[in-house]
Amino acid sequence: MRVRLVGTVVAFDDAVGLGEVETAGVAAGADSRAGAGVGSGAGAGAGPVQSVRYRFHCTQIADGSRTVEVGTVVTFGLLAGHGGRWEAADLQLAAAGHRPRAR
Repeated sequence: MRVRLVGTVVAFDDAVGLGEVETAGVAAGADSRAGAGVGSGAGAGAGPVQSVRYRFHCTQIADGSRTVEVGTVVTFGLLAGHGGRWEAADLQLAAAGHRPRAR
């Protein structure tokens, strides 16, 4: 996991420990993994992508808390998951004032 992405937690179900983080403004084809998430415009070759969502499990929250609030801005890496999909891994709170930005 060399590349760190920035995104916002858009869903988290504390009861099952699963969530989704969304990046903003990733262009399709900008990274070979950019179109491998879920959500709007995630298909490769679909032109500019408005957002890409990556699922994550609570064990991937780096501070060990196993919980995160929806709306939290985080940095994360990507990890190959089940079914050949990329998942968010090693979620860390983004530095104060750090916001996701379009690429």
